[in-house]
Amino acid sequence: MDFVKKHLPDPFYQEEDKRISLRNKIFRETVVNILIHREFINPYPAKMIIEENFVLFENASKPHGFGKLTPESFSPFPKNPNIAKIFREIGLAEEMGSGVRNLFKYSKIYSGFEPEIEEGDIFKVVIRVPIKKENIPQVPPQDTPQAEELSKREIAILDFCKIPRSADEIGKFINIKDRKHLRNSILKPLLEKKLLKLTIPDKPNSPKQKYLYEGKAFITPHTSPQVSPQATPQATPQDTPQAEKLSEREMAILDFCKIPRSADEIGKFINIKDRKHLRNSILKPLLEKKLLKLTIPDKPTSSKQKYLSALKEIKNNE
Repeated sequence: MDFVKKHLPDPFYQEEDKRISLRNKIFRETVVNILIHREFINPYPAKMIIEENFVLFENASKPHGFGKLTPESFSPFPKNPNIAKIFREIGLAEEMGSGVRNLFKYSKIYSGFEPEIEEGDIFKVVIRVPIKKENIPQVPPQDTPQAEELSKREIAILDFCKIPRSADEIGKFINIKDRKHLRNSILKPLLEKKLLKLTIPDKPNSPKQKYLYEGKAFITPHTSPQVSPQATPQATPQDTPQAEKLSEREMAILDFCKIPRSADEIGKFINIKDRKHLRNSILKPLLEKKLLKLTIPDKPTSSKQKYLSALKEIKNNE
C-alpha cells in the first residue's frame, strides 16, 4: 500500500461527516481480493501494473465462471474460505461479495469510470486513475475558447468522439440512459461551443446522426489515442516506420490494446460487426506492420486469442 500511496492520487471524498480515502478503499480491496482468491498451486505471478491512466491487476485463479463481472452478474464464491476467514478476523475483509460492490461504488467516484473485471484462468481487474491536470494538454484559445471550462466528463466525451459516435454510444460510454438529458444537457452545450460537430448537419434528428470532435487530443482515463508526440513517443515516425501511415482508428486500436483484447472487444470498441472485415482489413495490416502481436502466436485462430499493442516493445528494442 505504500507503493500505491506513492504513485497514485487520492482526491478528497467525504461520506456524511467523515473523510474516506478512495485510493485506500479501492486498492486495499483489490490487493486483499488477490490474496484471498488466488489459486496458489498456479505459478503465474500476481501482478499490479501502474500505467499512466489505469492500474492493471492480474492473478492466477480457479474460475467459477468466465467473462466480465458486474454487480448484477456477480455471484460470491469462496475459493479459499480459510484464508478469507483470517482476513475477516483481522478486519481486512467484510462479508462475502461486499468487495466487488465496493469496488464498483468507489471506482466510479474515484475516476468517473467503473472497474473492468474479467474472470478466467487469469483474473484481471482494470481500475481507471483520475486525470492529472498536468497530463491534460492546454488547448490554445483560438482552437477552443471554452476549453478551460471543460469538465473531466466533457474531455472524455471529446476524446471518445475522435471517431464519429452515435448518441447511444456516447450514452453508454458515460453511463447516461436518459436520451433527452444526454442531448440537451451534455451534447448540446458541446455543439454550441463548436467542440463537437454533427456528421449530418442538415438533418440533426437523423437516426444515422453521429458526433465528431476534430480538435486537439486530450488524455483521458479511457483512451489516449491521439496524444501529442511527447506523450507517446513510440508512435512517431522514427520509432515505427509505419506510424505516419496510421489512421486515427488504428491509433485508437493500438491504445485500446495496451491491455490484451479479443477480436470481439476490438470490434465493439470501433463499432465493427463484420468479423471477417475486422480480421482481414483492420487487424491483419497491424499484425503485418508488427504494431499488434498475438498473445497466442502459435495458434492464430485460437478461441482464446487476443491482440496486444507492440508500440512500446518496438520503442524499447530500438
